[in-house]
Amino acid sequence: MINPPAQDSARPIALSDDQVVERWLAARIAAHPASAETVRAYRREVRRFQLWVAKSLRHVTYGDVNRFVVHLDQEAKLDPSSVARALAALRSLFDYAVAEGFFRQDNPTRMVSAPVRRHRPPPSLLGSGQVWALLEASSQLELRDRLLLLAVLVLGCRADEAGALRWGDFVRDPADRLGCLIASGTSAERTVAVPGPLGALFAAWREVAAVSGPWDRFDRRYLFGTRGQRPLSEAAVRRLVGAACRRLLGQGAPTLHLLRLSGASLALLAGQSPAQLASDWDLSLETVSGLQRISRSLAESTPLQIWPQA
Repeated sequence: MINPPAQDSARPIALSDDQVVERWLAARIAAHPASAETVRAYRREVRRFQLWVAKSLRHVTYGDVNRFVVHLDQEAKLDPSSVARALAALRSLFDYAVAEGFFRQDNPTRMVSAPVRRHRPPPSLLGSGQVWALLEASSQLELRDRLLLLAVLVLGCRADEAGALRWGDFVRDPADRLGCLIASGTSAERTVAVPGPLGALFAAWREVAAVSGPWDRFDRRYLFGTRGQRPLSEAAVRRLVGAACRRLLGQGAPTLHLLRLSGASLALLAGQSPAQLASDWDLSLETVSGLQRISRSLAESTPLQIWPQA
């Protein structure tokens, strides 16, 4: 008879958050002897995060940590070095808990960076409050122009990608969530999630454009081109989106490229993973890293619910 394998008695089946924190501190002291004051500082940083996040450490996400760093930087007004110290403590704790098997998720602090210094944003990059106002004001536009604007701000489309959208590019997953395949001649295909409110606007545009029947992935008709037979040109998209922005924002409206980066910046503040954003929007990791730094100085309002959650 084969006996079942013995259980690993050295690793607890379940520990409370506080027990995990105490084991982490003990492990740190054993590996790197520290003063009592240093240990108190480590515990204080973690406790501050626990009180702020108000959930079990096992369920903390990248978005939680990123918003906490924004809170320390923008609301608590801590020096960049103090924010970096708090993030370093959390990173060490999660490294330990994941390595020991206490937490099953990946370390949610790994893609979060602390501010090094105050960065002045480019003058044409919109802050989160400005993007929020722009999205609200977009209801004043004709539906076609509004959808072109939202394709740039919410889906991350370039001008040629927005003009070349086809009805067959929209797909639904098994959970009935809408996604959109985005591609152009210069970038790889990528599928991004379409938030519910934006999906409803696309459904309304189907009625305006007299597109009958269910969503069909084989439907090659264009959303915005002439009678669906030709794409809307890149120049036309830039002209229409530019005119819409000037109408809503005035003469200081950003270029389409900076408008797209403004949307990406707010997506990060809303909790989008940097790696996922880079993939979905076809941005380099260097660009996303720069937007992470800039977005903290533009955190003027709460994240938008129109963005997909991290």
